[in-house]
Amino acid sequence: MKKTLLTATVSLLFFLALAPHLRAQELSLMGGATRDGKVHENSYAWAIEYMQGVSEHTAFSVAWMNEGHFPYHHRDGNAFQYWARFTAFHHRLSLAAGAGLYRYFDTAEAAHGGS
Repeated sequence: MKKTLLTATVSLLFFLALAPHLRAQELSLMGGATRDGKVHENSYAWAIEYMQGVSEHTAFSVAWMNEGHFPYHHRDGNAFQYWARFTAFHHRLSLAAGAGLYRYFDTAEAAHGGS
């Protein structure tokens, strides 16, 4: 749990340190609910994402995701994506498709002293 908090704190500080130097970009905070059907428990999920435009039709993003906390399963991760963007109707409609890496890990301790 301490490693997760430290990683999330470092990621947030990184985003905040970049913010004054970058103009008119996107910082998104997302949240929601999730359910594990096997153990019949509910949890929360959240993500923070920073997107930087490279050109009118391309961008890249960095995100931290917390996928909920269930017994023996606390999956968190970070994502790095490259985006292709298209606007229509005088920039009133924006469509984008992204592809990239998602590195996740489970922060719960192993059961029965396993590794």
